[in-house]
Amino acid sequence: MNKDIDSFHSYKVIIFSLVYGLSFYYLKTFSKQNSWLIVILANILGFLFIKMTMTIKNKYKDKNIYEINKLILGNHIGLLTNIIFSIIFILLSATISWHLFIFLKTNFLTKTPILLIAVMSFLPIFYSINKNNLVIIKSNVIFSFIILILTIIAVIFLIPQVEFENLKPFAEVEKSNMIYALFCFFSTVYLPTYALTGLNIGKLKNIYKNFTKITLLTLSIVLSTFLVLGKNIVDMVDFPEFFVLRKIGLLANGTRIDSLIIIGWLLSIYSVNTTLIFFVRNFLKTEIKNYKNSYSYILIILVIILSLSIFKNVTIGKTFILKFLPYILFIGIFIINLIIFLIIKKKPKMVSH
Repeated sequence: MNKDIDSFHSYKVIIFSLVYGLSFYYLKTFSKQNSWLIVILANILGFLFIKMTMTIKNKYKDKNIYEINKLILGNHIGLLTNIIFSIIFILLSATISWHLFIFLKTNFLTKTPILLIAVMSFLPIFYSINKNNLVIIKSNVIFSFIILILTIIAVIFLIPQVEFENLKPFAEVEKSNMIYALFCFFSTVYLPTYALTGLNIGKLKNIYKNFTKITLLTLSIVLSTFLVLGKNIVDMVDFPEFFVLRKIGLLANGTRIDSLIIIGWLLSIYSVNTTLIFFVRNFLKTEIKNYKNSYSYILIILVIILSLSIFKNVTIGKTFILKFLPYILFIGIFIINLIIFLIIKKKPKMVSH
């Protein structure tokens, strides 16, 4: 672990990768033009969740998260908990990957077989999966700055096309849809950040300042999309968060900003998928004495197979994302971590060794 690296870079990259793509699907489906409010509320909940997980992690600075879960819950239940987390992250990685494959297939590689797209997308992860945790952590520092700069440029260029009427009428969206959008957005954007605990990252620095930046980053992405396109166009087009960038046109040197943002998103997808698989890899390393590098490659192949098989039917894929994935993440990550947190707070002497 490198304590000099601000771990918030990793949080920014993961949150960015999930706001663009997967989680935006919930906003356009349920909260529509009121999505800006969902982002603000979800960021507050996300802040509390990250504080909670870091409280658990920092309770035992000399132990990894897998050992902590066993220490607090007991060997058997702790092991089961780690297995549950690992299964969830493999499933989440498969879901994110499917969303990526569909995006590349429909927008760029229309004539390329989906299997080839999948293999090409995972080539960087094949290369880095058996590297040290610091590889992904240091990469996130670079990705974080790229994402921040590109987002600021995009928002500035979109400002002249903003129409505030596109946020009206506020009361049109039903409260039940707003609540479900909040539940889905929080579950799919912030709960996956728990995987970072498996990297044994350093302490969070300037948490309030950094989380304000994360809120502004996510809010700017969502607001600019709805303010420029309006709810009707957002509802009609696929991947509206990328479609809106075409409104910018060419930059001074002839480069399209939407292409740059997409490159930034692809880098962040690489980061989040690697982080999820790293969590599972590091868990297996703690349980398997003679862990072989080939096991990591098997994990990646498993993710690809799951992605291409579970989501082979588009209707089934969309149903899983809209109705099942948020509950799996919420119950499997939030509820379990809340129980661990409450045990620590209620009986500190029992777990403070």
